[in-house]
Amino acid sequence: MGSEDFGIGPLSTEDQFYQIVSCSSTIPLKRVDLIAQLMLKSELPIRWIHFGGEKEPFDQLLKTLGDGRLGLEVVWKGKVANEALMDFYSSNFVDALINLSISEGVPVSMMEAISFGIPVFANRVGGIGEIVVEDTGCLVENGLTVKELVAVFDHWIKSGKTRESAFRLGVRRFWELNFNAEVNHSGFFQKLNESPEDTQF
Repeated sequence: MGSEDFGIGPLSTEDQFYQIVSCSSTIPLKRVDLIAQLMLKSELPIRWIHFGGEKEPFDQLLKTLGDGRLGLEVVWKGKVANEALMDFYSSNFVDALINLSISEGVPVSMMEAISFGIPVFANRVGGIGEIVVEDTGCLVENGLTVKELVAVFDHWIKSGKTRESAFRLGVRRFWELNFNAEVNHSGFFQKLNESPEDTQF
């Protein structure tokens, strides 16, 4: 498994807002509502940008936020071509990708994010722990309350780690070593060619 190489994204920003991206459908499994609650309760200046899903469910979700809060901007991008998302990552500084799904496999959306040097904030479900490690982001235990999530998230963002160019280069390096599709696919086929008689499916 892996994702394509589109290069690394911007390594620095002067934006006073922390730009947080989520990328998923808006079905209950993805718990975009939990992300919304975290964004609302956080004390940080945040621009939350969501890619994916239908607009009506997202609009209904925003209504539950009421008037929101000072220091929170919400941007709905909806369904976009993968190429457009890669262009966004390539040209915009993103402090973190956030994912709080109930269950996941090994999400390609996270592979894509770390390929640009973007750290990930996610809960420990499925194969997420293979991508989100200390060198690539912040992994939280599944089942935390909103208050607990906010405390961990705000502390992590305030630490300044997501804006350290050395850390973001390390995130990219982790992707290169583990989730570069070109390297992984060629390695896989090389192993098949080395000992085809031992290969079982």
